[in-house]
Amino acid sequence: MNARRTHPIELMLALCATITFLGCSGSSRVDPQSPTGNLSLTMLVLTEDNAAALYRVEPDGSIHFGGGLDARLEKTTWSGPMTAEEIRHLHDLLEQHGWFEAGPDSTDRPPGRSYRIQLRWPEGRQTYRVIGRSADVTPIEQLLAQAAGRRHEAFLETLPRPSAERTSVESPEPGDQ
Repeated sequence: MNARRTHPIELMLALCATITFLGCSGSSRVDPQSPTGNLSLTMLVLTEDNAAALYRVEPDGSIHFGGGLDARLEKTTWSGPMTAEEIRHLHDLLEQHGWFEAGPDSTDRPPGRSYRIQLRWPEGRQTYRVIGRSADVTPIEQLLAQAAGRRHEAFLETLPRPSAERTSVESPEPGDQ
């Protein structure tokens, strides 16, 4: 009888493979403190004039933005927190436009505009490709653009503010012209 003896290194390799496999199968971690309810959303917008914008909402309530080449490379260059109202509004819009079930419709108009969307939540995930403007996408895109627009606030704060003296223009007297 030729019984094969299992070597300890083979046992370790088998154990590591099992742990790796089991660890990867349960990859979605649910955080009870997540402001978004563990929802994440990624939207890549490619416009008819070749502009690109990437919006990413994370379960921690942050929004990330990248534009141009960075967006096309799925790289974000700015991040900031979403307000509780924005997160609530996002959930309402996703529900109202059926993104948890069927998803947004394509219109093919304009033909150069497209969206690549990934949506994840504790009960599932969806991936959509939408061609053209869509009434199901536009309000969500506008909300994300508004939230990501805060990336300009720091710069705008550095600009000089007009004073009351400079903004009041004296009108010439009727006979002084």
